[in-house]
Amino acid sequence: MATASDTKPKPIVWWFTRGAGSAIKIPVFLLLAAGTVGAFFQGGIQTLAYVKVMRAAWGWLGFVAFLFIWPFSLLMPGWLWWAAIKNTPSIYLKESAASSNGRAVEQFIFNIVFLIALSTFMQWGHAKIIGWIADQNPAAVYRTGATGSRPPSSSQNGN
Repeated sequence: MATASDTKPKPIVWWFTRGAGSAIKIPVFLLLAAGTVGAFFQGGIQTLAYVKVMRAAWGWLGFVAFLFIWPFSLLMPGWLWWAAIKNTPSIYLKESAASSNGRAVEQFIFNIVFLIALSTFMQWGHAKIIGWIADQNPAAVYRTGATGSRPPSSSQNGN
């Protein structure tokens, strides 16, 4: 007797067991997997930048603020890429069972594009916020090895 857990698609296996459709889905999966790793790596870099910039610009108050920001810079972008891998099979199967296969393909593409765009927008926003914080005290931030869009006044004099 089949249980509910038997009928639930296994996300990773689904990408490789779609017959002729795997010719498209396997490269998409590999790109999503590489994007997931890249998003977590970039999130790590942005999180380290947050630590440097917030500590230099705002002192210990900046470090306290960082405690609330780090999950959104380190984890969220990578989780959105992972969600594109994990949730797309169930959305595709639900749509293909409820309507035409064309609608399922549209949902497949929309789901992936939406999640990747959201992750990219989030990383772009973090970069802008890090730059804005660095511009609050350019000299102190520059001493830590980071810069914003405004150089410190000492570098403008040729020193």
